Amino acid sequence: MVDQESVRPLAKSAAATAKDAPAPGYEIVARAITGDDPPAWLVRFLKMWGPCLAVDRGVAAVKLPTRAHMRKTLESVRAAAALILSVLDDGETRGFLDAASPGTIPDRLAICRLMSDLVRRAKEGVSWLVTEGGKTKAGRSRTVPPGYFPPKTLRRHHR
Repeated sequence: MVDQESVRPLAKSAAATAKDAPAPGYEIVARAITGDDPPAWLVRFLKMWGPCLAVDRGVAAVKLPTRAHMRKTLESVRAAAALILSVLDDGETRGFLDAASPGTIPDRLAICRLMSDLVRRAKEGVSWLVTEGGKTKAGRSRTVPPGYFPPKTLRRHHR
C-alpha cells in the first residue's frame, strides 16, 4: 500500500499551490473545454480539482512493494500484534508495564481487540500473496490488494 505519510506532503503542497494559484491558468483550461466564455463555476471547479490531480500523480509515482516484500511486512505485522497480545495476556509482564507508569494500561481490552484484528487482517493479506503450497506467488506486477485501482488505471479509463 501507499504510505500515507509519504503522500501527505504532496497533498499539502498541491493544496497550497491551488489556493495561491491565480485563476487565469484555470480559465485557460476552462476556455479549452467550453470556448470563449467559460462559466465561473467551471473555473472554480477546476481550481478545486487541481490539488486532487496533483496528489493522484504523486500517488501514481510511488513504487508499490513486491509480493515478497509485502508478505514479509504483513508477517511482521502479524508477529508484532501477536506479541503484544501475548504480553498483555501475561500477568507478570503486564505488572512490569503497569508499574512503569501510575495505574494500569488504559483500554487494555480495546488494544487486545485491535491487535486481534491486525493478526486476522495480516493473515488474510498474506493469503492473497501466497500459493496453496505457501510460496509467494510469482509475477512481474507489483502487489496490490483485491479491488485496488491505482490512479493510472482510473486515468486510462476516463480518457
